[in-house]
Amino acid sequence: MKQLIIFIAVTGILFSSCVSSKKYKAANAQIESLNAQVDGLNKQVATQQQTIDQLKKENIQYGKE
Repeated sequence: MKQLIIFIAVTGILFSSCVSSKKYKAANAQIESLNAQVDGLNKQVATQQQTIDQLKKENIQYGKE
C-alpha cells in the first residue's frame, strides 16, 4: 500500500512537470528572438562607444589648439 502511494505521488509529480511541445517550442522561439535583439543592441552600444571615444579625442585635440 505504501509503495502504491509513493508510485502515485511520483507519477503525479512527473506528469505535472511536463510542458507541452507547443509551449516549449514557442518559448524557445521567443528566447532566440530576444537573444537576437540583445546581440543587435550590444552592437549598437559598441558603435556608440566608438563614436564617444572618437568625439573625446577630437575634443581633447580641439582644446589643445
